[in-house]
Amino acid sequence: MGSLGVIGEGRRPDQGRTGDRTRPDGERAAPAPPSAPRPAMRHRRRFPYETSHEDLWIPLAASGTHESSMLYARVWRPLTPEPVPALLEYAPDRLGDSTAARDAQRHPWYAGQGYASVRVDARGHGSSQGIPDASAALPDGLAVIAWLAAQPWCNGRIGAFGLGAGAGWALRLAALAPGPLGAVVAVCAPQQAPVDTAPARPDHARSPANPSPAVSPAVCDAVPVAVPAAVPADATLSRSADLLAALCLPPDPHHTDASWRALWLNRLAALTPRCPDEPPPPDAQLPAGGQPPPVLVVSGWRAPGHDDVLARVAGAAPPDRVRGLIGPWSAAHYPDHGIPGPAIGFLQETLRWFDRHLRTPDADVGTPGEPLLRCWIGGHRAHWAADTRWPPLDLTRTAYPLHGLPVTLVPDVPRSGLPSPEAADPLADDTRAICWDFPTGTEPVEVLGHPRVTLRLQPEKPQKASSHVVARLWDVAPDGSPTLVTSGVLTLPASPGSTEHAPVFPLDGTGYAFAPGHRIRLALSCPYWPWHCPGPMDAPGTLHPEGSRLELPVRVHPSSEEGPWPFDAPEQAEPLGISSPATLDPPRPGRRTVQDETTGPRLETVPHGVGTFRHPDGLEVTVEALDVHSARGPGVDAHRTIRLHRPDALWDVSVETHSALTRDESGFVTRDEVVCRSGPEIVFHRTWQQKLP
Repeated sequence: MGSLGVIGEGRRPDQGRTGDRTRPDGERAAPAPPSAPRPAMRHRRRFPYETSHEDLWIPLAASGTHESSMLYARVWRPLTPEPVPALLEYAPDRLGDSTAARDAQRHPWYAGQGYASVRVDARGHGSSQGIPDASAALPDGLAVIAWLAAQPWCNGRIGAFGLGAGAGWALRLAALAPGPLGAVVAVCAPQQAPVDTAPARPDHARSPANPSPAVSPAVCDAVPVAVPAAVPADATLSRSADLLAALCLPPDPHHTDASWRALWLNRLAALTPRCPDEPPPPDAQLPAGGQPPPVLVVSGWRAPGHDDVLARVAGAAPPDRVRGLIGPWSAAHYPDHGIPGPAIGFLQETLRWFDRHLRTPDADVGTPGEPLLRCWIGGHRAHWAADTRWPPLDLTRTAYPLHGLPVTLVPDVPRSGLPSPEAADPLADDTRAICWDFPTGTEPVEVLGHPRVTLRLQPEKPQKASSHVVARLWDVAPDGSPTLVTSGVLTLPASPGSTEHAPVFPLDGTGYAFAPGHRIRLALSCPYWPWHCPGPMDAPGTLHPEGSRLELPVRVHPSSEEGPWPFDAPEQAEPLGISSPATLDPPRPGRRTVQDETTGPRLETVPHGVGTFRHPDGLEVTVEALDVHSARGPGVDAHRTIRLHRPDALWDVSVETHSALTRDESGFVTRDEVVCRSGPEIVFHRTWQQKLP
């Protein structure tokens, strides 16, 4: 595939594999700037209000096809005789264990500021009654809002916030505009934009609008809609395996009663593997209110949902109803954690938002000069940028034409992206990619938005199957060390002819500044295993550099490094006090390559969050996880084991899951297996298998 060449010609890089930093999902992340060290977390102990908390049940009346039920909730309230606004975090999760530490960081903090802060497990999740039912999510959410507004300790004004799937539910509830709902904060919500307007990524696919309930979690939101006949095989499968294991966990008898076992078995009997971030299906029977509440939408450049942030601020009407924030973060945490960094005072930021709309809802909601969008600009002199409109007026597209001789793109699945034992960097992503380098010159090049790639392709024969090209944009320092900026996937559908065409496809959105003297590198692979798993496919054909180009959305006037809207230092309430017992075993590497003479090389990844965790109420949670990517097939396996143990109550349950994605000549095969135990007794064992075209 091509040959070595000078700058600007298609070539394979042969150096620059040191100095990279690898993100938890396998991609390289921009290094934290030396001038912006991670702020220390402040754990606040004194607040304007003393607080209390209690666990309670929220009753749900039968409605339509949904049976009556009871939702498990935890409420933190300020000690005041006056009714106060309430903040709701309503999510398909488990407040008794999986989110307990996170809840303790923020809900008491809001209560100390004078809000009733409420965490509610959705129907069929955690210790709530019922079985998981996506169609009940929004009707139940509306009922919870109405119930909160009617409580004597609430003044009838409600705010909602959430992370991930909970953020998606908050946005959909906001679209229904229930009267009491006055403000929303949504962090890393699943992608809302239509899949044909959002770029596809190797590690984050877009969810179909109405995914089939029979879809295996091994393919989840990567059903071939956004990327036909291909799936993102790395982060997607891992998230799917996490979801499947969580769906199998039982209610906790510490929060319920002896009926926990019957409720657990009912849930398992109704279990169907589902997609992560699956949106609730639309329900035409739901009442719509008036004007939707103001929304603060937040995401990270390394997380799904930032395209939705850009879409919402671009279409804000009126503009004072929406604000956007995009940082360098991943999807698993609120921004006060700042992973990978930097952390910000996100609780203070959201407090200002809720105060403005819930405490003084009739006042002017805008502040003169307040930015519509704040974005993190990584790379050279990394900083926050603030814009009062989107897109900014000084944003222009700069073209970088490709040069060199025509190059034949050949599928190379077993060797694209898998670790290379002879390379200095064990992830040597671009040793078999075709690359073009472009000098930045003497001034920084600040990119904000979606880069685009135009490829002039000539198929060598009629295309019986689709083909894929994965593009990655790198920042290459003078010493050769590269930093990944963004990426994207081009899918070419099957075609009976061999006519030349020049498709244009966007890369994932980014905010990044290339330093003077650095090189901008465009790398093309066909495809990019294991982060992108193609189905049976033809070669894309011959790439003609003449007529092909990279386009970057460049700011004519780079943003200031000293913006007028700084963030506070991060702070939270005191931690819950979860401990992990020490072990004599050495920690397992988070990512390693295993060379096997029989099966070939494989990449083993241990996701974050494994180990044993002891909660203050006596619960012990043990999590084991392993993701394996094989070069042959190619194939992906995800193993999960979760044990919940209360020694004092003689309660001991465990869930084991195995999800696998393989590919043969006709398409993908997914397989899921679940084994649930109560003590040594196996109470549930089932497998699912599905073949996808």
